[in-house]
Amino acid sequence: MGNIFTAAMLGMLLALAYAQEIPSETGIVRIYKSDACAHCTPYLEKLLPALDKMGYKNVEMVDFINNQTQRANLARLQQKFNVPLTLQGHMAVDVEGKYLLEGHVPVDVVEKFLAGAGKGYEGAVLVQDSMISDAKSYTFLYNGKAVEIDSSQSPNEYLESGGAKLPSAQVAAGAALASENAGSEKSALDGAADFLPAIIVIVPIVLVGMFLARKV
Repeated sequence: MGNIFTAAMLGMLLALAYAQEIPSETGIVRIYKSDACAHCTPYLEKLLPALDKMGYKNVEMVDFINNQTQRANLARLQQKFNVPLTLQGHMAVDVEGKYLLEGHVPVDVVEKFLAGAGKGYEGAVLVQDSMISDAKSYTFLYNGKAVEIDSSQSPNEYLESGGAKLPSAQVAAGAALASENAGSEKSALDGAADFLPAIIVIVPIVLVGMFLARKV
């Protein structure tokens, strides 16, 4: 019996370690990028001063390509924000665990959005994954819906100036997301879904522990 209890506790500890949240301390910005990305450096030369100007002094650079742990962290982060594969960029910027920027979102859009943040858009994702510096539009993902917005406007400006409501303004990316998440409406069980990876880890460990305990 003691062996079964020990195995169960070991499984729980491993599961909790696996399922722990990505660090998202207030004021911290984590940039997940590849050191091999030549286009990222010019973009960051514009983004970093903008973030500093807005008071984000603590910026961490993470090379996730050659780091399995950081790749897993990024995957969990994108899962947390419900970012479908079609909208995952080659670079990601986690702003305090509240907002996620995928790819090279126009810096002026980022500035306007963060300046007007806290107006009910926590959990929003801004996506612009092309390498061009003057992209004409970007995608705004929020509450499972996506809309394409002209780069001259921030999401705040678009929605508050009479822009179409997100549910009726889906673009192709939004439609893909809706299809991908079909049947996954929010419910009281949504929080439990976050622990599915932990369950997958803990159940086999407990079963093996019980089997070994019987052998003893």
